[in-house]
Amino acid sequence: MTKIKDLLVVYPFGDALDPKGSGGQNRVFNLATQLNKNNNITIFEPDCFLSDNGKCPQIKAIGFRWYIPPFLTDFNISFHLNLYRILKKEKIDLIHIAFPAGIISAKFISKLLRLNVPVVYDAQSVAGIIVKNTTNPILPFYKRIGGLFYIPFLERLAVKFANHVISVSREDRDLFIKKYNVNPVKISVIPSGTNILSPDSLKEKNRARKEFGFAPEDIIIIFHGIYTYLPNKEAIDLITSYIAPEIKKLYHNVRFIIAGKDVPNIEKGNVKYIGFVNDLHSLLSASNIAIVPLLRGGGTKMKILDYLSIGLPIVTTKKGIEGIEAEDGEHVIIVDAVNKEFVEAIEHLIENEGESKRLGRNARMLAEKEYDWDKSGKLLNRLYSNLINKRDKSKRSEITIDISSTRAM
Repeated sequence: MTKIKDLLVVYPFGDALDPKGSGGQNRVFNLATQLNKNNNITIFEPDCFLSDNGKCPQIKAIGFRWYIPPFLTDFNISFHLNLYRILKKEKIDLIHIAFPAGIISAKFISKLLRLNVPVVYDAQSVAGIIVKNTTNPILPFYKRIGGLFYIPFLERLAVKFANHVISVSREDRDLFIKKYNVNPVKISVIPSGTNILSPDSLKEKNRARKEFGFAPEDIIIIFHGIYTYLPNKEAIDLITSYIAPEIKKLYHNVRFIIAGKDVPNIEKGNVKYIGFVNDLHSLLSASNIAIVPLLRGGGTKMKILDYLSIGLPIVTTKKGIEGIEAEDGEHVIIVDAVNKEFVEAIEHLIENEGESKRLGRNARMLAEKEYDWDKSGKLLNRLYSNLINKRDKSKRSEITIDISSTRAM
């Protein structure tokens, strides 16, 4: 099997080497670092983020000028020129692009240079579907309209031009096949993962609780996510306006903690917003229950994987657990909507410590079995080896045909 030698990872949004950023950044970072164990990886992203490459010095990074929005990357002249230079100068075996933008350009430049480098679209979600449900109403009108129509069109072209498509779950794979009429052979599932860490000792948990100011008797219920992402903002509003007040009627020692990028530092009743947390592992270790009251969004929710890996009992909506092979009552508690049933599920975990611990243990075992980044990296490495091997066989076949034609003359 062909070994990957040089892989170009394209991330139009930038800061691909920050694992504490968005779900997209987390996935790009972890897949790149996994692949980098046996191959040479180069990140290609906006040059304004290159100064942060110290986060992962073993991975090379090359930049292009960022003067238009990421979803318009195919119209970015700097992107074209720098990608042309890279492909002409470096021996790139495969191009991995973590967004539909840039795929058409990559295919065109590859053909122009007569390189036939495989281009893969790594989709964290079906962008053409979720953009209709997650567009922020405070965005300018032209951005909302542009996103609603342009991104589905762009993704349709990306799926057509890419040599292969990667989805994060079987559900997303089925959506791609149905929406864009993708040949099932052309699309593979590479799950997002989590870093499986050793469980914290009781002493470490108590230390973490003290650092965050939690009293020994406090029951901590956690939710985290980027505040400016509309589905997260809606979930946080539901916690503050409905879930937390309902729980407060019965329990005075329960505190809801909201963490994440752009989350304000405020306190409302039994809900405390604490903003971005550098040591998420410690915060989760200090918590008792995780909740995911999401009503929309797409792809695999990275926060769920974080909760699974730490062994937290989870109450989630069906949308929150979408794309993750978890069973209701076995690994998590799944409810249809954020209503009385959701609140009662939280109450059930508060009242039944044994059940809470059982779900937490099962959650962690599921993470270890199915959602370890190391396993996802191996799957991706195998897929890319096959794609490159297929490309090389095609090249050899073309040479044989060409030689045969020459002799015939």
